[in-house]
Amino acid sequence: MARIAGIDLPRNKRGEIGLTYIFGIGRSSSRKILANAGVDMNTKVGEWDDEQLNAIRKLITDEFRVEGELRSEVQLNIKRLMDIGCYRGQRIVRVFPCAVSVPRTIRVPAKAIARPWRTRKRTPSNTQPTQNHSWQNQPKSSKSVWSVWMPPVRCMFTPRLITSLFR
Repeated sequence: MARIAGIDLPRNKRGEIGLTYIFGIGRSSSRKILANAGVDMNTKVGEWDDEQLNAIRKLITDEFRVEGELRSEVQLNIKRLMDIGCYRGQRIVRVFPCAVSVPRTIRVPAKAIARPWRTRKRTPSNTQPTQNHSWQNQPKSSKSVWSVWMPPVRCMFTPRLITSLFR
């Protein structure tokens, strides 16, 4: 099995496709590498001899940033955008897409959905309302007296029914 830049290339793929398994090398880059190394792009990776493999390996290490080096550079660029506080950096911090021309208002990022909106944990001490609050004298149709977080329920339970269950 051919190993280039710490990645085992699949033996049964064509050379043009096999090189794309390396992070940082796409189809056009793999064509250029194979053309400069003098290897036919239709030959399978398993059919490469040691001379061809060494030529490809030398071209990749000399001319391209791949794998770990490229990943660290991308992370540094993202950190730089966040540090200078530009628009794209602020979008990255808020986990919103930053490279779209018009932000979609309907879509909500997955991390925003996963964030709990609870302000405090539910314990027996904070489930029962205290006796000296002004909102206790309000009619029952007003806001709920419970300050604990309840997950959204998509069934026949209404907010009034849920609050009556905890009384």
